[in-house]
Amino acid sequence: MGWHRHSPTMLPLSMGLGRTLVRKGVPPMSLFVTGQWMLYRQFARIAPQTTVNFGLSVAFPQFQGIWGQ
Repeated sequence: MGWHRHSPTMLPLSMGLGRTLVRKGVPPMSLFVTGQWMLYRQFARIAPQTTVNFGLSVAFPQFQGIWGQ
């Protein structure tokens, strides 16, 4: 959000779906896809109108004792 006069103002609308897979012998994985549509944009010529993001997160619980407590 641009608070100054003639600065870029954008209002995105986004939605996503995801799934977490937990199976024996395999690290837990989270898969997701999200989409975003720019509902309102003013003074932002280079802002994309639509975007799609794909993601994969993998957890390694065997490293829990090394980095985090």
